[in-house]
Amino acid sequence: MKIAVCFPCILLIVCRLPSAQSVPCSSYADKPFFERNTSSLIFAEEGDTALLNFCSAANYCSIQWFKNGQRLDPSQNFTDGHLVVKDDGRMLWFSPVLASDKGNYTCVATNNAGSVRKAQELEVKRSNKCPAFTTESHKALDRLTEVGADHFEKWEIETNMDLDCYFFKEIRAGNSSNDTDCSDCGWCYKDTVTPDIWYAVFNLTHISQKDFATYKFFVYDKHRTCTRLSVEINLSQNKTSFSEVNSTTVTTATCSIVLFVMLCTLTWHVIKVDVQLFVKDHLYKTEDDDGRCYDAYISYTWTDTDRLFVLQLKSRLEKKGYRVYVPEIDNLPGGCTAHQLTQALQRSRRFIMVLSPEYVRANFTAFEVNIFIEAVTQYKNFIIPIEFQGLLSPDESAILRHVLKVGQTVTWANIDWPLSDNSVYHEEESLDTIIVENSKNSKTVMEKSFRMKGFKQLVLKLPPKPKRTTRNFYLLE
Repeated sequence: MKIAVCFPCILLIVCRLPSAQSVPCSSYADKPFFERNTSSLIFAEEGDTALLNFCSAANYCSIQWFKNGQRLDPSQNFTDGHLVVKDDGRMLWFSPVLASDKGNYTCVATNNAGSVRKAQELEVKRSNKCPAFTTESHKALDRLTEVGADHFEKWEIETNMDLDCYFFKEIRAGNSSNDTDCSDCGWCYKDTVTPDIWYAVFNLTHISQKDFATYKFFVYDKHRTCTRLSVEINLSQNKTSFSEVNSTTVTTATCSIVLFVMLCTLTWHVIKVDVQLFVKDHLYKTEDDDGRCYDAYISYTWTDTDRLFVLQLKSRLEKKGYRVYVPEIDNLPGGCTAHQLTQALQRSRRFIMVLSPEYVRANFTAFEVNIFIEAVTQYKNFIIPIEFQGLLSPDESAILRHVLKVGQTVTWANIDWPLSDNSVYHEEESLDTIIVENSKNSKTVMEKSFRMKGFKQLVLKLPPKPKRTTRNFYLLE
């Protein structure tokens, strides 16, 4: 350890008179003084121990220390352990010396007669740091590459010393080997931002057969005061080709790819309609500004099975925010039925046809279809046929044959409905409380059919979901 100490001063401190602080300050009639002078410049190496001592101050009541003109506060500056005040305040002890300790220190001794000061400058020399890899580096590195390829490696070395780097290539001849200089294989350079970081680079371009060899890399500090760093690189050719790959590996990889494609296809088949519904409802423009008040008009025959299906369909669509017109429910009592149907069809955005065998035989269905076709221009995309409970060929209705030919029919699940003629819809109750009195199983079967693909396909053909927060049942004016 290097200690900046004035030997005569230490002798004087050991042999000095009893402490002046034991004498009342009022008894000193003369200014304090420093018994001996000291060097004004003290050198210390970073990490060592240093002592600032102005040699014994005498005839003083108090001593204060200043660094670069700023007073050192004992409650703040002397609490980290590396800076300590000794000998009644006449010494500053640095253990260890930090780079931040560099500066001009002033000692001020004071009594009633006045004060005296002495300054010293502490110069901190930087400690030489031996080079070391910043990350773990193995002494022997095995690398595989191909003919014609490039090979690049880079190591980071931390040191504040100047370095010498050497690359050698091992040439084998029989049982002996010699190292030849390979200065074009690599080099070292210093980081321009962080001065304590060096980089060593090993680089080969367009590798040929003669480049497959063992390379040795050595790093020294210029003064050879530290242990050298070394890395050995065994560069060899990668002889593995596609023809040599194990057939089991190829088969496994192929099966994995096929299985992955099948899984993706199956997943897309399951979620495709849901994705299309999300895109339609969130990215498509709504049709609320077309002057129509209903999103869909449902045309059906008044049989028990068809009626229960339509009431359930109306309920589920209105839960999603759509306004649906069902003549049996939404016609005003005592009004002209034909006029109300005509007005509702003209003010509906979509026309849903529940195509059961009874619907094909009915007479009024062609009337409703014709009225709707006259109300819209591109009826092909606005008419939604639902094939419900099987469908007979509509040979007697030309308009139905035309609609089924140009439109895309939604096929509903063909389920054996356990219904009779006693199904009752109570108009004063909500649509969620439809009562089927004679069959407890009807509701279960009905709900099962709505969980299948047909309902999602139907909703996909409806307009984008309107931005409505409440269920509204509009009557015609």
